Parts: sequence; structure tokens; C-alpha cells
Amino acid sequence: MGDQVARAWYEIVEEYHAKTWSDPDGAWVMEAVLVDAKSMLGKKRVTYSARLRIDDASKQVRFGDALAETGVALAMSGASSGTSRQGFGGAPHGRIKEKGIGWSFEFDRGRAPDAIAAAAAVDGCAFDYVVGPSRV
Repeated sequence: MGDQVARAWYEIVEEYHAKTWSDPDGAWVMEAVLVDAKSMLGKKRVTYSARLRIDDASKQVRFGDALAETGVALAMSGASSGTSRQGFGGAPHGRIKEKGIGWSFEFDRGRAPDAIAAAAAVDGCAFDYVVGPSRV
């Protein structure tokens, strides 16, 4: 059970160059640093984290993720600061593009949840997306 889900998980881990591990409670966890930029004008760090739990008995796949932004960095269009986009809310979709002095990133917000949901369907499992990885 969950072979396609596991395959999708590890493809995402590889694509995002993420660290991954298993929690003692059986959930799979990943964390990827998308931006880690420092300059005279500030610093910025954007981190993607996700958790996955497969319950073979109930044929249920639970997935939660979050994108966290910390630090202060001067963006091309002005200054941005603080923590934003923590958890988003609702089913995540859309592309995020940001560019600053010395850094840039583009992130497909729906890539991981959509891949896990599709794999769960192939494995015959129900898919449940929750906002925030700690709730999985």
C-alpha cells in the first residue's frame, strides 16, 4: 500500500533538494531551503516543509505543508520584511515568483500536494490535505 505515494514523495524530495526523515510517530517529514540569501542590504530565508502520513488500515493519505519566509531583504520592487505566507490556508495552488538583490526564486505551490493526491488515487487511497505540516 502506498507505493505510488512513496515514489511521488521521493521525487519531490529530490526535486527540492530536501532533507527527509521519519518521525517516531511514523510520519514522513521533509524540509527544503528555497532561498538563503545574505547581503549588505539584508537577509532572506524561504523554507518549504511538509509531512506525510499513510494509514494502510484506513487507506488514508494525509499531507500538510507550509512555506515560511523570514528575514529582511530589499526586493527589486521595494522592501519586504518579517514572516509572511506562513501556511497559506486552503488548498495551495499557483506560482510564487520573487526576485531581490542577489536572490530570486520561483515555486509552484501546488506541485507537491497535487503529486501526492494523484499518487494516492492510483494507490486507491483517500487524500486529505491539511494546512500546516504539524497537523498531519
